[in-house]
Amino acid sequence: ACLMELLVLVHRAYRATEREDASRPASRERPVPEKLAPVLAYIDTHLEDDLTLRSLSVRFFLSVSTLCALFRETTGAGLHEYVTFRRISKARELLLRGASVGDACTASGFNDYANFIRTFRRLVGVSPGRFRKGEWVVHSSKGAHRELSKPEG
Repeated sequence: ACLMELLVLVHRAYRATEREDASRPASRERPVPEKLAPVLAYIDTHLEDDLTLRSLSVRFFLSVSTLCALFRETTGAGLHEYVTFRRISKARELLLRGASVGDACTASGFNDYANFIRTFRRLVGVSPGRFRKGEWVVHSSKGAHRELSKPEG
């Protein structure tokens, strides 16, 4: 499961319980706003493009403040954070399919290799090279420390 999708679902569930009283069913969860749906679809299909708040607001005829507010309300994250999670998710998929680290970096929209390595390690808990080799079994996840090793077999 994509980490960002999970975070969106957790955020929605949290907001639903925060705002609703016990008598209102959770199934009445608010859908993605009509104005934001095409933006999310565009992001998913154009991860390698320039996906700044300004460029998306111009493309979708929304003010920067409206787009920012819609994004945070719907996903629970800012635009940059969401794009970063989606790019890392795509890179993970590519690495699992055997792509090189450099190819995964470029195809997922990162323009700076060092930034890709640093961001991947921060979000996934292991470098892209180790992830690609299958060295990403988590033995302990107490706090921020994770002990990783190559899976047996």
